[in-house]
Formats: sequence, C-alpha cells, structure tokens
Amino acid sequence: MVLFFQVATRKRNEAFLRLLLSLIAGRDPGSASAKNLIDSLLGFIGIAMALAWVVQFISSFDEFDWGHAGRQLGMPVWLTLGLLPYLYLVALWTGYDHAFRRIKMKSADWRVPPRVKLGFMLAVHGQATKANAISAPAAHALARAGGIRSAWRAGRAFLRAEKERVAEIQEAADRLDRYAGPDGLSAVHNVCGRVN
Repeated sequence: MVLFFQVATRKRNEAFLRLLLSLIAGRDPGSASAKNLIDSLLGFIGIAMALAWVVQFISSFDEFDWGHAGRQLGMPVWLTLGLLPYLYLVALWTGYDHAFRRIKMKSADWRVPPRVKLGFMLAVHGQATKANAISAPAAHALARAGGIRSAWRAGRAFLRAEKERVAEIQEAADRLDRYAGPDGLSAVHNVCGRVN
C-alpha cells in the first residue's frame, strides 16, 4: 500500500513536470513535435494513474470508508459556503474604507464625521462595488454634507449618476455592436478592454 502511494506521488510529480514542459513547448511553433510527444506521455500517465486507482479501489472495496469519502467530498462545499460571508464583509470593508478615504481627501479638515459615514452607508445599502466606485465629485459633495440626511442624499445622487454612466457606456457598446457588428465589437474589446 505504501509503495502504491510512493509510485503515485512520483508519477504525479513527473506528470506535473511534463505538463510544464508541454506548456513551454506550446509557445514555440518549432517545437510542436516535442509538445505532441509530451502531451501523449501525459495522456498515458493519466490513464495509468486512473487504472492504478481503479485497481486499488477494487482490491480494497470492503475496507473503503464511505463516510470519510463523503466528508472529504463535502468539505470543499461547506468551506466555500462558510467563507462567502467573510469575503463579502472584507469587500464591503475595503469598499467603504476606499470611499471614506476619498471623502477625507476632499474634506477641509481631513476628517469624516460619523454621521456622514452613516448617511453614505445607508445610501449605498451594502453594495461594496458601488462604495468602491465613488467619484471625486460625489466625495466632494459628501465631504460638504452636514448630517445623515444630506449625506444620504449625496450618496443617492452618486448612485443615480453612476447608474446613468453605466447606462451610457452600455448604450455606446450596443450602438457599436449594431453598427460595427460582433467582429468590430470584439476588436474594440481586444484593444480597449471590456467595459463594465
């Protein structure tokens, strides 16, 4: 059993090395034959590893721990689901931090009162991307806000302006698609990058 795992580990390391060689050889058109050879070897190694696993599984079928295998299969799912709220909170924290720093830069005394922060947070409704995308004019308007209500109004005005800006960009992309066609649109995306 230990020998099987040592062989499997060695084959996995060899397969990884051959994969790297295949990727490197794929960049040079002159080494296409070497790439084909390495890809064939990778295929054979993959088949050999799969066959070795099937033989090992069949030979120790009565000793197989189905509960442990189920837990191993389910662990990535529940870890991912458990991590999502944390990732959202980190994104929200950084989005608000970015917005508050921009507001602080536009403020006369380099501070953001808590009531302005609260008003902005109420206006954005926990949308991390919107908080992170705050514009300089919106930060200036928020820096001049005197309370929660005025900060909320400035935050909502920023969201309306952002929605209009995104609609204009989308309308320009649709117009380009209409008049230039999909080929023209993909050429623009390749040169300028995708607009969202």
